Amino acid sequence: MPIYSILQDGGHYDDMNDLNNAIDLAEILLGGVPDGEKSTFTVENEEGHLMAAVTNRRIVGHFLKQQWDSGDNAISMGEEDFDATDYILLMKPDDVRALEDNRETTDRIGQAHVSWDGPHQVTVQDSICEFFGVSSVKEITDEAMAYAKNRLDPRPATEQTVKLSVKVTVRVVHGASVSEFVNNLDCSVISNTTGITVQSTEIVASD
Repeated sequence: MPIYSILQDGGHYDDMNDLNNAIDLAEILLGGVPDGEKSTFTVENEEGHLMAAVTNRRIVGHFLKQQWDSGDNAISMGEEDFDATDYILLMKPDDVRALEDNRETTDRIGQAHVSWDGPHQVTVQDSICEFFGVSSVKEITDEAMAYAKNRLDPRPATEQTVKLSVKVTVRVVHGASVSEFVNNLDCSVISNTTGITVQSTEIVASD
């Protein structure tokens, strides 16, 4: 008869011979965690294969904004934390297992949440491991990904169009054309809100 082990943050809690009962117990145990305390209960089979992770944690990435100085050194320009839970759970398991901090794989995750055109560093691996109760992202199984996805029902980002009215005061020298100014105008919009990135802008002249 197979044995399924329940662990709390890596420490052994109990064993059961039915997978569903073990997961149900993990859910019950998580419900008893005091408010404000974070914990992850994992269910593993006899071979140590992760079957499910039950947690009240979120996957939080860290985005370090940088800028090149005159000596081509990257200097810090601020930091932002972002919730990457839905993004990660919508990824393919193989892609999650291949993630490396401060590499292109994690850069894409950071850029999907934080608007920044300069150099940067993105770290998220530790938070992913805490979420799934593992020591390495390579230990995250297809089963654990499927269970977390079903449990939290992650949603992909959506595109919305926001119409803004901008009043521009210009100084016009004699002979200059305001209509030409409008036709040749360049305008950029920068998001300062974590979780919202600007995809495109279009200038629409008022009648």
